[in-house]
Amino acid sequence: MWSVIALLYGGNIGCDSPSSLLDTVAHLFKLEQQLVDWQHALPPTLGLRNSQDIPMENPGINEKFRVILTLRYHNLRILLHRTMLVRFLNTIGGDILDNQEAPLLQQVGINSVQICIQSSVEIISLVSGIVKYGDNKRKMLGAWWFSLYYTFNAALVLCASFIIYRSGAIPESARIIPSERLRICIDEASQTLELLDMENQTINTCAKYLRQLAAVLDILVSGPHAFSGGDTAAQSANFLYNQQLPNVNQTNDGNRNHGLSPFGMGMGLGELILDGDLEFLNQMTLPSNAGLAPPH
Repeated sequence: MWSVIALLYGGNIGCDSPSSLLDTVAHLFKLEQQLVDWQHALPPTLGLRNSQDIPMENPGINEKFRVILTLRYHNLRILLHRTMLVRFLNTIGGDILDNQEAPLLQQVGINSVQICIQSSVEIISLVSGIVKYGDNKRKMLGAWWFSLYYTFNAALVLCASFIIYRSGAIPESARIIPSERLRICIDEASQTLELLDMENQTINTCAKYLRQLAAVLDILVSGPHAFSGGDTAAQSANFLYNQQLPNVNQTNDGNRNHGLSPFGMGMGLGELILDGDLEFLNQMTLPSNAGLAPPH
């Protein structure tokens, strides 16, 4: 993981100038090969698991290790290829690529986006399958905050991929998973978080904002002003400004207890993610609460 952070994210310090697309692609190939070599070197008892093949009846401790290792693998693979997904989003937002970068982004970037999607769907399906099976199986996931991070991050990647799909930047013939499936997985992620811990304020906050972000996506692709490849960021912002999102504070059961779980950490779990941390969604879609002037 450190190699990915150091080479593709400047050590996560934010002081380095952005790498060229050519350098990013070179790092991608090198790191992806290292990840493949690592996977092949795993002993059979620690081989990665497919979300559809996890034995739920009397799983041993070794099965827990395989599940956690699989989640970490897919999360690292998302981190590795997410740089290309960000470049697609930047071009949708108005960045101009030169004549050499544009074809390279299409050749390599499309594959990276598909890898991000595949790993995100696998993470959500794996965690969802385990939490839906009951409380006794949740220990297979390890610490709850890792399961929260993996699932929430995977859902955000799918939201970004959904926007890229709808922009037309990736042709339908190159899409391994259709956009309809992405939208379903985003809902599945929020439902999975709700089941992960019903009394955890941090998890409830993340689930709430996934539902709100999903509502934003629905607004962008519905009605006469649906988002398409010809829309500009400003046009989309103007359209969103006048939309009213549905109330996502109500959970599926209608009687959710939003108290704090006593994990013995010496702090309220709400301190990890505060209500204002994701306030950008309200500012973008609920101007009456944000107090901002309409975009021009």
